[in-house]
Parts: sequence; structure tokens; C-alpha cells
Amino acid sequence: MLRGHFALGRNAFAHGDLVAARAHLEQSLGFREIPPLPIPTFPGGFEYRMMTLSWLAHVLWELRDADQAQQRGQEALATAQDLEHPPSVAYAEVFAAMRAQLRRDAASTYARADALMAFATAQGLTYRAE
Repeated sequence: MLRGHFALGRNAFAHGDLVAARAHLEQSLGFREIPPLPIPTFPGGFEYRMMTLSWLAHVLWELRDADQAQQRGQEALATAQDLEHPPSVAYAEVFAAMRAQLRRDAASTYARADALMAFATAQGLTYRAE
């Protein structure tokens, strides 16, 4: 259910149905993987809660709910950092940089992008640093 609602939420976003995207992503957050699955170790493998929060923050921004978007984005970053999973941290940071860009906060966008590039390089995430 967690993965299904996540997929439906991303697809609804891609089709421009922001209300359905929000509903599916919020439903996805209500589920936990039972039993908890290990975080994927392959490149591009991410933790679903963090991804859902990142996408939900983006959807909320598009729905003009900047405060909720910021809150969910911070939850995504905190989740990724708590996991100590570098690809997930990079993923959440990309979305944080995008939100800064959407806010037209050039200084924050550049700072986040530079920090992300340094982090990705230090972690050997060269596919993220290109």
C-alpha cells in the first residue's frame, strides 16, 4: 500500500492532478513496511518515507501551501539524515534546493546546490554530482 500510493501520487502529479497527488502521498505516509525492509544499497535506492515527504513537499508548494511544503521538506531531510543513508540525504537535498529555487531564493539555491555537490562528491555519489 505504501509503495502503491506513492506511485499513484507521483503519477497524479505528472498528470497535473495535484489534489489526487496530495491525497495519495498523504495516504502513503500512513503505512509502514511490515516487516521493515532494509534501505536499498544499489545506486538510486532510496527510503520510501523520505521520498514521499519530498514529493509531498513539492506538491504542497504547487498547491500554494508554502508553510506545509517547508514543514514536509524539513521532515524529509530529517528522515534522510536520521537514516544515515547518503543517497537518501542527497535526494532530500535536491528537493530542498528545488524548493529554494521555486521561492526565488537565489542565495539559498546556490548554497544548497554547492553543498549537495560537495556532499555527493565526498560520498562517492558521482552520478549525483554530474
